[in-house]
Amino acid sequence: MAHANAADCAAGSVTVSPAPHLPFLDPLRLKPPALSPLDPAEWVEIDAAYAPQMALRDRLLAEEPDRYAALLREGADALEEMTDLITAHLISRGYARRAGRLRRLDGVEIDLTPTPVTLGRLSQEDWLILMPPDGTGEYRLEGGALVFPAGWSLGDKIGRPLTAVHAPVPGYAEGLAPRVNRIFAAAHPDRPLVRHNYSIGNDLLPADTPSAQHAPNSPPHLRVERQTIRRLPRTRAVIFGIKTILTPLADLPREARAALADVYAAYSPEMARYRDAGAFSQAEIRG
Repeated sequence: MAHANAADCAAGSVTVSPAPHLPFLDPLRLKPPALSPLDPAEWVEIDAAYAPQMALRDRLLAEEPDRYAALLREGADALEEMTDLITAHLISRGYARRAGRLRRLDGVEIDLTPTPVTLGRLSQEDWLILMPPDGTGEYRLEGGALVFPAGWSLGDKIGRPLTAVHAPVPGYAEGLAPRVNRIFAAAHPDRPLVRHNYSIGNDLLPADTPSAQHAPNSPPHLRVERQTIRRLPRTRAVIFGIKTILTPLADLPREARAALADVYAAYSPEMARYRDAGAFSQAEIRG
């Protein structure tokens, strides 16, 4: 099994400083789901870690495609539609298309045949396909590319409805599920939404088990997920995008580290266990 180790993700090559998003400083973002409207022109976010992150994605998908990319039969039409939509957006951001190939900003050309692996090589985002409910009242995960997971894997969740996907999240089924279901039902092709999730972990981008996020001998990093929601107009599936940004805590302003420490200290026992809040001490977080 091929794994990215700390050497792949260390030395700042796939990290971004200063951190572009500090959602824990905004009181409006502390209460989930904390969604905001997103300008469609800013659907994909490109940052200074683009080239090394894309190289890492290419390598992982080449070495273990079945681990990071998968699709159920019901998602095939949606995969084709979303590949076209994302490609058109990326061309507006500087990519170039020639015949059936796409030239990325790092100069790498990829075949645009719509497969989950192709999806994972388009941008820094992970892309997931969620199909409309078939009587359950919930969208279900049909597949996509999840190359930089945070504590879960696509293989463990594919085919499940949203509540089952979020089963480990404390209070999700009782409190958040109805709101999230309404948000997905109301998603619009021309009005994408964005939210920012965050956690503290190590310097590994692909961390598909909870323990992998807190491997020893790694300084703490802020891990922010810029998550986007957008409807596909033809198949009516919903695209869920996850752009992961890593920043060493040592590079955060002191006031940001103090605010992050306060958030972690205020977690309920259930949320603290879920986020493994004891992996790093208050002193390590505050600096």
